[in-house]
Order: sequence, then structure tokens, then C-alpha cells
Amino acid sequence: MGEGDKLTYITYSQVEELLKSYPKLKSYLKILQIELERLYYEGKNNNINFDDVLYSLAIGNRVMTDMPYAATSPGDKMTNIIFAKDRIINNEMKVLMQNINAIGEVVEKLISVLNCLTTQERQIIELRYFEDIPWREILKSNAAYIEERKAKRIRRATIEKMLPLLRITTEQFEFCIRKVKKDVVD
Repeated sequence: MGEGDKLTYITYSQVEELLKSYPKLKSYLKILQIELERLYYEGKNNNINFDDVLYSLAIGNRVMTDMPYAATSPGDKMTNIIFAKDRIINNEMKVLMQNINAIGEVVEKLISVLNCLTTQERQIIELRYFEDIPWREILKSNAAYIEERKAKRIRRATIEKMLPLLRITTEQFEFCIRKVKKDVVD
């Protein structure tokens, strides 16, 4: 970041959008972690026969004919295929790790701030945003009966309380929302 660059943090309405996306973000984060684990073990799997890997990678490079095929020793072409496979897996792992780190930071910030809320504040936020429950149902489920106007005031005050604690930049927000809409919804 250069001189004069100032971080801009998300606004009230962006916090609301992020809260609505929170369950999908958590799910997406878990999916990315599973994919990273799979790729890691694919690259390290000792149960796979090396010749089978070479054959699988090379089969698309050979034109199918009636002529018998004599396997040659791995040459430059095979070596390039092996390096290409490793490069592809490493690049995929790098992208997954970047996504996991970016989304994970936002999810962790949300979890941390949610843990700072009172039971009533947290209940209102979770029911309203995570479970998308209408106000009428939220008011019924609240142990200490409160009226709708007061519940909405609590929600507004809670989100305003969360804003300075979250410290989520607009870039982090846009990345997460874009990923959720692009990758999870498709």
C-alpha cells in the first residue's frame, strides 16, 4: 500500500449483506479446505503406481492406431508431462490457499465479533440473518418478549456495535461476496 492509500471498511448495509452470506461463506470455506486436502494428498499419494500416472497423463498425447505400441523409456515428453502435472497441482493449491486465507479471515472476524455480543443481540442477528426468519417468528422465539420496534432497534445498535470491531475492508467484502455468488450459487 502506497502513501496516501487509506483502508476503507465496510458499511452498515455491507455488514448486513455479509451476515446474510455468512452460512454460505462458512460452507464455501469448508469446501475449499476439503479440495485443498484432496489436492495435497493427490500430490503425495504413495498408493498410486507411478507407471499408471505416466500412462494416464500420456494416453491423451498418443494417436490411437492399429499398430502395436511399444512403451518407450520416459523421455523429455514424459518428463514435461510430470512437471506440468506438478505445476498444475501446485498452482491449484496456491489459489485454494489464497481463497481459504481471504475468506477464512472474514469468517474468523465475524465469529470473533459475534462472540462479543449479548445473548439477546446474538440471537436476533442469527435468527434474522443466518436463518432468514421473519420478525414475527423472531419475536415469538425470544425468551423475554419484546416488541418488533425494540427488536429492530437492538438489531441496528448491534450492527453499529459490530462495525468498528469487524475491520473488514471493502476489498475483503467484495471478494467474499463475489466468491459466494459466483462459486457457491452456480
